[in-house]
Amino acid sequence: MFDSVFAQIHMPRSLLILCLTNLFCWASLVCYSLYFTDFVGQSVYHGDPIADSGTTSHGRYEDGVRAGAVGMALYSASCSVYSLNIEKLVRTFGKPHRNKTNEKSAWRDANTARLP
Repeated sequence: MFDSVFAQIHMPRSLLILCLTNLFCWASLVCYSLYFTDFVGQSVYHGDPIADSGTTSHGRYEDGVRAGAVGMALYSASCSVYSLNIEKLVRTFGKPHRNKTNEKSAWRDANTARLP
């Protein structure tokens, strides 16, 4: 366990930036997911979450929350299928990469327009 903590503390700067970017992206996705079903219930289905139970407005809200939950489930399922097949997709559609040992040249190549 301590080896993995030590490796995270002493990782290269570019990898640390990548890890932090990934952390913030996942944090934003979780925030989005928390309010997605409520948004669908209120804004798409025009329901009212504080309406009396049994009213049409509250029923529309509940229907919207259910639809939002189904949407999130389909999103999770499609992400799972995609992640299971990503290596095959890269082999099929990806270009072969050249091994670059110099980080600056890789950055330059990625950010330079390729002219014919």
